[in-house]
Amino acid sequence: MSDVILVKEPVTEVITIGNSDVIVVKEQSIDIITLPQGAQGLPGLSAYDVAVAEGFVGTEQEWLDSLVGLDGIQGLQGDQGIQGIQGLQGDQGIQGIQGLQGLQGLQGEQGIQGIQGLTGTEGVDYDVADLTYNVTTNLLETITYYLSSVVVKTILITYNVDETVNTVTETIGADVTIYTYSYDGNGNIINIVVT
Repeated sequence: MSDVILVKEPVTEVITIGNSDVIVVKEQSIDIITLPQGAQGLPGLSAYDVAVAEGFVGTEQEWLDSLVGLDGIQGLQGDQGIQGIQGLQGDQGIQGIQGLQGLQGLQGEQGIQGIQGLTGTEGVDYDVADLTYNVTTNLLETITYYLSSVVVKTILITYNVDETVNTVTETIGADVTIYTYSYDGNGNIINIVVT
């Protein structure tokens, strides 16, 4: 069932009262009329059915595929985008394993001979006295040089407990020179400081 709305337009009438005419306007009225529902129409044709009716031969999927047009021409290349912000610094990588030891290099060529040094002053013959020790620690050694029974040079050697040389003090007249020795873990001399 369905409803139909009928709208009646206003009606104007003239009524004479005594010697005067009076215009009377009746208001608009609305009537609702209920009509019975009509019979259902036949199903309409699909787009595929219309295409077949117009002469298309093939399945519905083939018809759908036929609707896809050819690829368009490639568009123009767009402008280059702005440079992005710099990323965060990555974590430090783990340390690599130690590489193999390289082969020993070839021996270098022999250097040219240096110029001959100046002739030194004539030396003085010394008499070397017996060595004397500090019997208390056994870490002290003195070597005395004589010239005609006069002491001309004295060397004082102090030792470490492992019997390596610690210092050598050389005294010639009023001049005193001290040599201090340093060693590596294998007892090899790595440095001598002269003061």
